[in-house]
Amino acid sequence: MKAIFDEEAKKYNVYPLDDRGTGRLISPKPTPSDPKRKHFTFYAGATRLAETASPNTKNKSHSITAEIELKSKSDSGIIVASGGSSAGFALYVQNGKLVYHYNYFDDARYVITSKESLPIGKSTVRFDFAYDGGGTGKGGTGKLYINDKLVGEGRIDKTVAARFGIDTFGIGEDTGSPVANSYKLPFRFTGIIDKVDIDLK
Repeated sequence: MKAIFDEEAKKYNVYPLDDRGTGRLISPKPTPSDPKRKHFTFYAGATRLAETASPNTKNKSHSITAEIELKSKSDSGIIVASGGSSAGFALYVQNGKLVYHYNYFDDARYVITSKESLPIGKSTVRFDFAYDGGGTGKGGTGKLYINDKLVGEGRIDKTVAARFGIDTFGIGEDTGSPVANSYKLPFRFTGIIDKVDIDLK
């Protein structure tokens, strides 16, 4: 049983385990709220994470990089989503295109769509956000890349400074209420997501 557990734990990135009690108060594990932590890696199946347990992309430049694989032109779905109908963002594939949707309290919605279709097979997609700075809740410029080629760009004039709301963060599907009104929940990704990296700058 121990050998099977060890094999499965390695397979699904369960390690390292931390069974310390009060010791974690003295030397805690890194958390998404740790200001020193800038890099996060997620895998398919990481869903329904509380917003506070996910990387805080607000009020700063950041990038989302995903290694994905499409098996056919009809593959679609969420790569990563955070928040919901009240506010949030989603990076997804729809109609063969890469799409980034930012929902600012349902008062403004910013959508950046790739000019080119995603290729069948493996590819690396990326969303880069260059924050304007000058305070909280400011705007910035978003850029979409497919295999390091710029395929889309647009302005996001306003961003959420604090919480999106009660909805959650997830890889490969959007749970709760939808970030965008262009898809129906859970909009599970029908291709393959190898991993998603989020880097804060």
